Amino acid sequence: MALTLREHDHFGAESLSAATVGNALIDRVYAKLTPVYDIIFGPILQPGRLKAIARMDLRPGDRVLEVGAGTGINAPLYPRDCQVTAVDLSAAMLEKARERIARDRLWNVRLLETDAAQLTFADDSFDRVYAPYMISVVPDPVKVALEMKRVCRTGGRIVILN
Repeated sequence: MALTLREHDHFGAESLSAATVGNALIDRVYAKLTPVYDIIFGPILQPGRLKAIARMDLRPGDRVLEVGAGTGINAPLYPRDCQVTAVDLSAAMLEKARERIARDRLWNVRLLETDAAQLTFADDSFDRVYAPYMISVVPDPVKVALEMKRVCRTGGRIVILN
């Protein structure tokens, strides 16, 4: 079904792109999932998270970008001597992540609300880039992957868990 301005003019013309409409839908879905996300997806997906973190081969001082941080469920898994920037589109999920980070005193993790397809970081900003269980739910996975590649330094490592 194609959207037309006439049928959906309450969105505004700039909102008719697939990415914008898709991002708005994703944000609504994850806002509803936030209260139960860790209960539903925590234990069942934890083995994959642990293997992915191990595959990153993190070293002291590594700069890590986590794309799709959600509720911050991965935050306690990172070594404290790594600098972690975790991004997500969902404000509700990030609020839960902020609570986790404060509760667990994970001062090496900072959270930002941003679109993974339009990262605001300079090229080569991170040693490791990690995308846990998110590449299949973004409107443009190729654009997200290209952004991840752009911000990962040459010789760095990108880990996509799906």
